[in-house]
Amino acid sequence: MLRLGFPVIGVADVPRAVAFWTSALDLVATSEWESPSWRTLNHADGSAGHWA
Repeated sequence: MLRLGFPVIGVADVPRAVAFWTSALDLVATSEWESPSWRTLNHADGSAGHWA
């Protein structure tokens, strides 16, 4: 399986960025690699990882 990711650099407020990108692109936050400075966003069906 090929996964493409798009890191977003320089995010000062990760929860706000997650809220924006999940709403804007109809994604869901997952716990994969979760940390205070990193979140993984996926489509609801689990495909195509995106990061904020």
